[in-house]
Amino acid sequence: YEHTSHLGNDLSKIAFEKAGIIKNGIPVVTATHQIEAKRVIRQVCQQRKAKLISVFDETQWVIKEINERKTELDIFTRSQKYYNLRLTLPGRHQLENAICAIIAAELAEPIGIKVTSTGASLGFRNIKWPGRLQRISKEPEVILDVGHNPGAMKTLYEYFKEFYNGCHVVAVFGILSDKDSNRMLAELNRFTNVIIITEPVTDRAADTDTLARQASRITSNFQIIPHVRDAFKAALDYAKDDDVVLVTGSHYTVGEVLSLTGK
Repeated sequence: YEHTSHLGNDLSKIAFEKAGIIKNGIPVVTATHQIEAKRVIRQVCQQRKAKLISVFDETQWVIKEINERKTELDIFTRSQKYYNLRLTLPGRHQLENAICAIIAAELAEPIGIKVTSTGASLGFRNIKWPGRLQRISKEPEVILDVGHNPGAMKTLYEYFKEFYNGCHVVAVFGILSDKDSNRMLAELNRFTNVIIITEPVTDRAADTDTLARQASRITSNFQIIPHVRDAFKAALDYAKDDDVVLVTGSHYTVGEVLSLTGK
């Protein structure tokens, strides 16, 4: 659920607007878990005579090893077998994104794009996505993630619960004013110990006082530091070497920290 002022407030409306990208006769690859969203996408595909391909119907995969930094796995599609892949994008949620990419690439074979096991292996191993569970330092470990909606905060909760369960987490949190801040704060509070509320440099930023009032209804473990640079410094000063500092909530907030650190 995002951009609801433009896309609508229920899943079927959002899915219908998103499905506007579907072109006549061009295959569509999806990894959605939402039954209602998939129903809408299927209807649009039928109308536009576009083949709909779900990763859950077309592929199988075996996870051999997964940790906070990478996943090692085998993937089996209808046309190829890919062994001993190492995906360097952290988090289980990135597996489905990567499998979507493989299927999409296979579909391009008729126009001369050939997917090989070696090519897939190199792509998985070398891919980088700045701002998505990006680590920039250790002791304390600093992780940047541009997640900016409740779904992204839930994904972060699942990731931290699996790989950092029991760790002390200090969050630097700055978002835009059109986001569902109440739900984002509620999700963030599930896996963090301290939330430092800040305000990125943009006219669209959410006011820190408003966020603080919302946070006060959820937790007492928060503080307000309006400038991102000061909030980030305070998080580093507060955190111990074995703690984790998470910077999240907006591309703007993460971008300021990346500029500060030169990463």
